Amino acid sequence: MKLSQRLWDTYDDPALFDVALEMAKKYPGSFDDVWLTTAIGYPSVEGHKKHAAMLIDAAKRFREAGLSVSLQVANTIGHGVYMCAGDCTGLVYEGSPVELFVGANGESSPYSYCPRGKHFRAYINETLLLYADVAPDCLWFDDDFRLLNHKPANEGCFCDDCIATFNARYDAHFTRETLVEEITHGDKLWRERYLSFQREGMEEMMEESMRLFCAQSPSTVGGLQHAYTTPYVMGNLDFAFDPMQRNGAGAPWSRPGGGAYTDHNPNGFVQKGIHVAHQISRLPAYVTEVYPEIESIPHYAYGKSAAGTAFETSYYFAVGATNMSYSMLKSTAEPTEYYEQFMPFFMAQRPYWEKLAAANRVTRPTGFSYFTSRDAWAMDIAANKDITALTTHACMSADTGADRLFRDALPITFEDRATGVYLLHPAEARTMSDADIKKLLGARVITDGETLIELARRGVNVGVRAELIDTMEALAFHERYTDHPVNGGEKSWLSSFFVGGKKECCRLYDDTGKAEILGVYEIDYQTPYLKEPENGHYGIAELMLETEQGGKWVVIGYQPWKGAISKARRDHLLSLYDAISDKPLCARITTPHQAILHPRVDENGKTVCVSVTNCTIGVMTGTTLSVYAPKGERFVFCSQYAEPVELTPRREGDAYVFDLPELAAWTQGTLFSE
Repeated sequence: MKLSQRLWDTYDDPALFDVALEMAKKYPGSFDDVWLTTAIGYPSVEGHKKHAAMLIDAAKRFREAGLSVSLQVANTIGHGVYMCAGDCTGLVYEGSPVELFVGANGESSPYSYCPRGKHFRAYINETLLLYADVAPDCLWFDDDFRLLNHKPANEGCFCDDCIATFNARYDAHFTRETLVEEITHGDKLWRERYLSFQREGMEEMMEESMRLFCAQSPSTVGGLQHAYTTPYVMGNLDFAFDPMQRNGAGAPWSRPGGGAYTDHNPNGFVQKGIHVAHQISRLPAYVTEVYPEIESIPHYAYGKSAAGTAFETSYYFAVGATNMSYSMLKSTAEPTEYYEQFMPFFMAQRPYWEKLAAANRVTRPTGFSYFTSRDAWAMDIAANKDITALTTHACMSADTGADRLFRDALPITFEDRATGVYLLHPAEARTMSDADIKKLLGARVITDGETLIELARRGVNVGVRAELIDTMEALAFHERYTDHPVNGGEKSWLSSFFVGGKKECCRLYDDTGKAEILGVYEIDYQTPYLKEPENGHYGIAELMLETEQGGKWVVIGYQPWKGAISKARRDHLLSLYDAISDKPLCARITTPHQAILHPRVDENGKTVCVSVTNCTIGVMTGTTLSVYAPKGERFVFCSQYAEPVELTPRREGDAYVFDLPELAAWTQGTLFSE
């Protein structure tokens, strides 16, 4: 495991190097690696030469101090207009021939460039090679190596040269306007072709840069700093990682991230951790070194605290990191004492993080599989929507409820092969390909009525139907559970419309007569706008069925994506899992604690570790954790601020039941089976 410090703002003042060296000597083990960075902006070749000479000297000093050294390419395609704050005179001048990045709306970015541009590539490669004598362990390409978010241009590139090259390849005659319209609402063959064309341009650029750099620095591997894998990039970042794999000294490294720049709202770390988990699930199998970003923008004392940064570190290790990267030493804006306070936290918690990192290398996450389509680029885009529908992933949007369900101590993962029970949100259903639908019809699925409506729109009949209920009608309803065994004697459930999450309600209809009815809609008080029901209830609220393809589906008519639920409702969701799964969940919290659960299993499905995160403002005590199929018979509980303690479970059937030590507010602990 490595803890890495990214050193940025050193173009004119290398004093930060001295600060970092002093920290490393005074607090051994607080970090192991530094990322130096090429010059911010696009300065002249002479400007790069001056900066490179400083970095070559700094790299020697850091290595003499026992630290490894990597190099961050500060900007490739360009981060957008805010790059005007740096020296860009190497590319931005009157008469510059460099090819600008152009968005779908026709706006060009004066500080971002077309990845196919010959002048642009020549500049990037010439200046990048000036840094080859740094001989970095990893050459990190910053997250501006992307096809989105180059303000004021967004999705692209739609410059004249790109369109002309594309037209020539396919003997087509598109203008920018007609091509964007075809991609958005036309034949999806053209969407596939153009998105693939843009990926190809990115891959060629990366191939060229990696090949040239590694020829002069043969011990270097490639690394990509990245954020969400959107449908616009066709669901993966292989166009960057594959050329790194081909040209680097070893498998490339990943730095997933996006957001959570302060700890003013610690739930932001949970949301970001979920995004990081999704990004990890989309990495090529050969990418095993994962360094999530811990950003501290704008690097000031009232942005992030040492304790907040330590919690963030722990949580990202829980979701699958093998290393960690920090940016709080990116400037000398604060007194040295501010930066220094972080280091004892890192030293003290390092043994816990090392244990998590080691487990992550030999395990995979498990739990409910939150379904996300890898073919979402082929989604149908509504007539009133534009190309931006391709630029965000459904599971990252505000209405999915993914982060809410995580907080209910439900183990959830984006890994496709986790346990075989999928959570299918309607936002994801709207992006599914035909192959996705075929797969899920034969799988174990928990979903809702809105998803059935979406499937019906696409001509898919699973044997039951759904219709939306008017909100005024639905407000009066609660669900009465039937005496089906899966309900375990519970009587009813009432969800509030006044908490976050999707609010739509659906009435379900069993067209086969074979579905198992789990719940129906009832009311407590008769209202004028509701007639007396003929069959004693107001429709089916929840059912379980077997599809013609052999799948087992549970359909909940209303609001399964809300996180503010009762313990009985949470336990009901676990019972639904048990009813349709052929593999048991490896861990579950049996007490009513608002917590996050991240279990991991080895290649044989044995439980290796279970991380428990207290995501509340109070101490979490009296927590009971049940673990199934542990890897070993010795159990050690490690946490952020306490010494490891060996726990002795009691046996309840197949379960190993543990009473966990208390966890302070916004801290984390992990039970390891050894």
